[in-house]
Amino acid sequence: MKKSTILPLFCLALLFFSCTKKAVDVIAKTYFEADADGVKIQGDISSKKFKIFTNDVDSTAIIATIAGETGMSLEMHLKETGKGTYFVWGNQVQLTKRSTSGDIIKQYVAMPTNRNKITITDVDASSNIITGKFNFSLQKNYSANGSIADSVVFTNGKFAVKLP
Repeated sequence: MKKSTILPLFCLALLFFSCTKKAVDVIAKTYFEADADGVKIQGDISSKKFKIFTNDVDSTAIIATIAGETGMSLEMHLKETGKGTYFVWGNQVQLTKRSTSGDIIKQYVAMPTNRNKITITDVDASSNIITGKFNFSLQKNYSANGSIADSVVFTNGKFAVKLP
């Protein structure tokens, strides 16, 4: 009789102690942030307006709505999503300010300089997340009121985003 109680207790103890005690976080941490003319900005990743998609010309677009800035979004088009440094110019990077009705008020694009680059530092194939950093200077190419040209410089940019 004693052996019949010990065996189930042993099996129960074995089952209890063999379970993993550490929970696995299946939701990967993603972020998107930079300094824009020295002011810290963050992409509102929780927003439904934060989009990452692949379009028909084989580029991946990351569109980040800037948190706390109504109607402001930063769009980066990546031809490659593997590790490496990629130079960007023109419409490959756009900063757009829209009115509440959706009309474009101002739009900035990447200036032709070798300082405009996106570096992908890590590609996690299991979670499909790319991590990287960026720096670029954008120059206004459109203004609804025709105001004089100005620019926005992004430094210390970093991101971790899940690809589609």
